[in-house]
Amino acid sequence: MAYNQNYPIAMTVFFFSFLALPSTSSLLCKNSTDCQALLKFKQGITSDPDGHLQAWNETVSFCNWTGITCHQQLKNRVMTIELIDMSLQGVISPYISNLSHLNTLSLQGNSFHGGIPAAIGELSELTFINLSRNNLGGNIPASIRGCWSLETIDLDYTNLSGSIPAAFGQMTFKIFFIK
Repeated sequence: MAYNQNYPIAMTVFFFSFLALPSTSSLLCKNSTDCQALLKFKQGITSDPDGHLQAWNETVSFCNWTGITCHQQLKNRVMTIELIDMSLQGVISPYISNLSHLNTLSLQGNSFHGGIPAAIGELSELTFINLSRNNLGGNIPASIRGCWSLETIDLDYTNLSGSIPAAFGQMTFKIFFIK
């Protein structure tokens, strides 16, 4: 077999063309509302001292990110966020409302501050919320009535104030904690 002088050049061009292409997970993230919502959520976190969210970037499929569980049948749809006792600090981004299949939100034991975003009421499939042991303040948003699947809500040991929204009287909770 004769040696082709162009072979090393062709192989180099071929190799570097793969480096220039965006990764599959990056393409998935750009085209995924759920991935973009999680990245916006991460932007609201100002401190992650133990690096729990270090892998929350476009080089790793977001269904493999720490604390994220995606739906088995609905590809790339987030069902659960469980970031428990991770010493995270920041605010809960209103972009969380873009996670239309979210059914579990567990952020207890962190240092989230600010209020519960009113946009949380757009999560009609949400069945479980635990925001206890955070520094959340303000009122419980009345928009939470939009979470018509909600069964459990734990807002214990927060700095929430004001009255409990009247909409809560029309909802049936299995478990409800607020202190």
